[in-house]
Amino acid sequence: MPAKECPKCLEEIKNKASICPHCRTPQNWFERYFVKPNFIGSILLALLVLFIYLDSESDSNIYDPQSVEISVLSHSILDTIKGKKITVFAKVKNVSANTLHHFYFDVEMLSKSGELKEAFSDSVYGLSLRPNQEKTIELSRSMVSYEENEYDFSVLLSRANTKL
Repeated sequence: MPAKECPKCLEEIKNKASICPHCRTPQNWFERYFVKPNFIGSILLALLVLFIYLDSESDSNIYDPQSVEISVLSHSILDTIKGKKITVFAKVKNVSANTLHHFYFDVEMLSKSGELKEAFSDSVYGLSLRPNQEKTIELSRSMVSYEENEYDFSVLLSRANTKL
């Protein structure tokens, strides 16, 4: 009777064998690749990752700074062990027709002459605003170098999500 090699263990087996008697590998390519639980688990995992990726890609991000009105209320500068901590307090009002979530802001420190001295980004991940709703937020950053001058602060919307 003709013989063949098992593709996994390379032992010689009967040509019509459906399972290798040595390593128990199915000899039919369909059973070997599609019936094994680890292959099916891999396919299910890949589909789950694809679904999560596509769902996150469908998340509508708002990059339009005109969707919110931001007014800087005040700021504070505190001495810390690592340098100065700058905190900016601002009022944010949603003027868009959508409920916005998870805000990302850009904060600019401007000299009295309008020259940009420093900029940083901060996020308020749990913040949600319905249309026409407003809230006060706190944005902060530690800074190593800071000149003892008066500054004006500008807060701009960098991004917000329309999906929770």
